[in-house]
Amino acid sequence: MPQVRLTGTAWERRLEDYAYTVGLDRPGLAWEFLRRNSNYARDAQENSKSIPIAKTDANGTQVFKLHQLVMPAEKWGLATFANPTKCATNSTIFWLPSRMNSIISCHANASNDNHAETINLSQFKGQKFVLLTNAGEYLVIRNHHNTARLIITGKSILTGDRVFSFSFEGIENAISRLHALRDLQQFMSASPKLSTPVWSSNCKYRDYLVALDGHLAHRTYRDIAEVLYGSERVKDVWTNETRYLKDKVRRAVQAGIELMNGGYFKLLN
Repeated sequence: MPQVRLTGTAWERRLEDYAYTVGLDRPGLAWEFLRRNSNYARDAQENSKSIPIAKTDANGTQVFKLHQLVMPAEKWGLATFANPTKCATNSTIFWLPSRMNSIISCHANASNDNHAETINLSQFKGQKFVLLTNAGEYLVIRNHHNTARLIITGKSILTGDRVFSFSFEGIENAISRLHALRDLQQFMSASPKLSTPVWSSNCKYRDYLVALDGHLAHRTYRDIAEVLYGSERVKDVWTNETRYLKDKVRRAVQAGIELMNGGYFKLLN
């Protein structure tokens, strides 16, 4: 736990530095905790050559090609490593489909003359990323703070109109996948009405990230508290007999550590 107080009454972080996290979806928050794990950073560095490089196609879709399974990444819940120095808003994370309840599986067929509804990649509003694997295509669509993910087998979504057949296995996660289908449909709307993250919930995770960063920087609980609540408020109550603010920071540090060390998996569901 933080013990050594460094120079000054606070540290180099500001609460404003974490403003972007309040708008992240849960998988985005999961990445923020994972990328702070030093063991993950080491594994990513050792396997940096396996990180696919994006190529942008004529329609603006960023395409990544995975030449083989990246087994070391799978223990972290990833299909392939991502650069831990990049935050969730500047990075495309391909989580393992088996780790997510809200991912959609579909089979793409060529369009025909039976008037079945066709889907073209250009219809989706937002940034599009495709990971090419031996098992098919992994499509990620991102628009503001929302993300949709599809696993596509059959014909490539990158070329031409396709007829999609969606499939669910079992009913345990059916509701999550139905919600994901609804969001996918919204990505095709001219004026998407996508869900927004719960502000109060994300502020909680933001606080956990601040506390975790303070812990990793060997800062005291008071340093962390001053970033979270301001130095004036901390000065007024830090020595209060109830110690409630100190206990609150201590709990935030512990929560951040737990999320970094595998608890982030719960954010993928």
